[in-house]
Amino acid sequence: MLGTPNGRGINYDGVTLFDKQSSETLISIFASWKSLFKNAPVKFELTGEFVYGEADNQEGDYEKLVFNRDEVITQFEKIISMSENLAKGEFYLYHCGI
Repeated sequence: MLGTPNGRGINYDGVTLFDKQSSETLISIFASWKSLFKNAPVKFELTGEFVYGEADNQEGDYEKLVFNRDEVITQFEKIISMSENLAKGEFYLYHCGI
């Protein structure tokens, strides 16, 4: 994975350029996540970021994020497909931060 030449990982706030060299890693990562989430219930909940209360006297809490398993798996299949196209060496995937 490239953010700068020979970079590693995904640049959280900036640009990451994925190419043929990074395709195998991407496929492996997202195929593993897909396999993991296949075992989730149809609707599942993950804990998100900590959010402070709106008023100064309110305590904060963690976000509760609800997902549909089949939709999540579909998204993993799409990024796996994109990564397989990267492996052909004719394309780049340009990621602009999270």
